[in-house]
Amino acid sequence: MNKKKIISILLVLTFLMTIMPMVSFADDYDEDFEEVVERVKEDVARTNESIARKVKFAQFLADLPGTSEEDLDLIIHVLVEVTNREAQAMIDRATKLGVVVECQYDLYIIGGREVWIDPLVVPTW
Repeated sequence: MNKKKIISILLVLTFLMTIMPMVSFADDYDEDFEEVVERVKEDVARTNESIARKVKFAQFLADLPGTSEEDLDLIIHVLVEVTNREAQAMIDRATKLGVVVECQYDLYIIGGREVWIDPLVVPTW
């Protein structure tokens, strides 16, 4: 199997992992707000772990021998799209509960290129 097919298969698998439902919130809680915030923080931590795994996977793909600039463009594009979508889904779920979640962009090196990826944070005021 050639390298482009392997990369394509791996990217599709990554995409499928991303669209699988994550922990969903109920619309109404009987808990007080602090408990809701703690649950959101736990879900943010899980989302950040998922994003970190995707970054490591992209770094692995980018470091495969024979990876072309075109392959690298595709790897980075898919990574940014998938992680942005995952982060936005978490932000939307938290917003429905009245909790603010923000992106806090971090710099990663993927295939020798600088890429900004958006892990999440629940700001404390």
